[in-house]
Formats: sequence, structure tokens, C-alpha cells
Amino acid sequence: MKINSFMDLYLKRGSIFRKLIDIGEWVVILSVAIFFPRPRINFYPLNYLLGIGFFILGFYLHYLAHKTNPYAHCSKDKVEKLITNGIYRKMRHPVYAGYILMYLGAFFTLSSLWTLFPISIFSLIFYHSAMEEERFLSKKFGQEYQLYIMKVPWKFIPYIF
Repeated sequence: MKINSFMDLYLKRGSIFRKLIDIGEWVVILSVAIFFPRPRINFYPLNYLLGIGFFILGFYLHYLAHKTNPYAHCSKDKVEKLITNGIYRKMRHPVYAGYILMYLGAFFTLSSLWTLFPISIFSLIFYHSAMEEERFLSKKFGQEYQLYIMKVPWKFIPYIF
């Protein structure tokens, strides 16, 4: 498989590499919150409740995606069929949406406005990866994927985006 992006490299490597990257993302976010705690958002306890809620929702969404598609983190060359059932009936990229919601949960819980910087970067990487994945799936599955896009027009948030 030709490696065209960071996400290709991420998926092509073994699960230990992927886990190290995932842990690294959280270490960066937590480090930023610890070393740059000000300015803060303080609407206690609402920020903590929102944070925990977003994190649980994101984790659950990620879980549902893997329950429906156990190969969600496999490399592109292992994609053999288009998954259109389960959570994929509501959105096309539930794994990425789950991560982004967990990051949003971390933002509200940690309360540091500086955490928006790494969270935005990681979210943009996921967005770019989702668009790259769409091009790949469109090329591989053609008309079948185009029909799926018409049936499920929402990439990350049903009825919104």
C-alpha cells in the first residue's frame, strides 16, 4: 500500500504504534492544560458536566462504530466491503466523530482555553483523514458509495454536518 498521508502511516503500522499515537495525543492535551492553565472557562459545575457528557458520548460513539465495523482501524488495503448498517446508517465517520467529541469533553473538563489549540489540530487531521477516506471509498466502491452518500449525507453529526 502506498502511504499518502499521516493517517495511512497510522493505519499501516501495528496496533502498538497506533496506541502510542493515541496516548501521545492525550498526553499533549493534558500537558497543555497543566502547563497553560490560564485563561480558563469557569462555569462550574456545568463545564465538568458538559465535559463528562461529551467524553462519554464520544466514547460510546467510538464503541458503536467498532461494534458495527470491527475493522474500523484497519488499513485501506484490508477494506473489502462497505459498511452501511448500525451507526453507519446515521453518519459516515463515527470513529472520527467519537474522537472529536472526546476531545471536546477534555476541553470542557480541563477548562484551559489553550487546549483548543492541540484539539483543533487533531480534529483537523481527523477531518482531512475522513475526506481522504471518502475519496478512497468512492474510488473503490463507485456507485455503491455514491448511493450511500445520498442516503447518509452527514459525515460527523446527523442532521447537521
